[in-house]
Amino acid sequence: MSFHNILVKLHLWTGLAAAVVLLVLGTSGSILEWAPELDRVIAVGPQDHVLPISTLIESVHRAAPGARIQQLLFAKRAWEPYIFIVSDPVSNSSRHIFAVNPYTGTAFQTEGADGRSSFMFNVRRLHTSLMAGKPGALVINCANLFAIFLALTGILLWWPRKIWKFTRGASWWRINFDLHNIAGLYSMLFVLVIAGTGAMIHWRQVGNFLVKLAHQQGSRPGSIRSKPAPPLAEALTLEQVLARADQILPGRRTSAVAMGSRPSDSVLVVRARSADSASTLKPQIFCSIDQYTGELLAVDDPSTRPWALRLTSSVGSIHEGFYFGLPGRIIASFSSTAIPVSAITGFVIWWRRKMNERRRLGETLRKSLPDLREIRTPAEMH
Repeated sequence: MSFHNILVKLHLWTGLAAAVVLLVLGTSGSILEWAPELDRVIAVGPQDHVLPISTLIESVHRAAPGARIQQLLFAKRAWEPYIFIVSDPVSNSSRHIFAVNPYTGTAFQTEGADGRSSFMFNVRRLHTSLMAGKPGALVINCANLFAIFLALTGILLWWPRKIWKFTRGASWWRINFDLHNIAGLYSMLFVLVIAGTGAMIHWRQVGNFLVKLAHQQGSRPGSIRSKPAPPLAEALTLEQVLARADQILPGRRTSAVAMGSRPSDSVLVVRARSADSASTLKPQIFCSIDQYTGELLAVDDPSTRPWALRLTSSVGSIHEGFYFGLPGRIIASFSSTAIPVSAITGFVIWWRRKMNERRRLGETLRKSLPDLREIRTPAEMH
């Protein structure tokens, strides 16, 4: 068997083994690329003025009496709500998520971990774990590796034919074959990036290995500890943290806050470089401040990190296409769509070849068997 035939078999059986998962992965990924625009179930009507943060905090406390605010995520767009993550007053380990209209102060509880609607929340669960927890996440990661293998073997199989465009006036089967080649060719590089970063998200050991290989070190945002609390000292409130952030921290505005949950924790404040709330092109700055005094403890600026740390910290936004702004999202969406297109057209190619093999086998059997009409019985011979 020639190398080309071996490659065809490996490409074929790998594609068939992963076809269903890749179909789900590519379709859900394409939908998630446009989650900010599609997910308007929890949307607010933009108005002229945003209410003071103290009013929004009071609204959350009325909706969840006694709960402690753990995180605050500011809206990136005018029609998005603020997201408050609070601890349960009875069980501190239990959390509730509230979306708050910044214009009216209305607070309502939501299912999604980031304030998304239940539909988009479930699409993300389907994309990351097939809604099956850790076993499903493992299957998804294996599908990422299969996608990388299929992209690499696909370009090797494409090379002898070099199909760049559809054959004019071709049959339906030929159009399907051309579509499989074209979808794989033009999306190959981007599929390698999407699948590779997807594998890095599931297997963080890959990123850690790159950091060690490059001899680079860095502290995780939020891992900085506060100084020992003075006697009878109380932790800063969320309002005090926000005021302190505007006084001493770099960046144009605060985009997120994670309050310390333990006495030794620092407060993590995420600062955006741009005043444009929807800007995703510039990396945000992670700042750690003492939860009792408000003293600045550390600043982590991704733009100044060494290349390995910058890559590993940007894996998620590269995978989703947001790292490169709107053009990146458009490319990622088309590349994600190419995955199920390749899976479906590849299955059709296999099915047609299977039917042709069966037809040829039937014709061979018919030719090899004797014609019953020419066989005479002993009585007919006499």
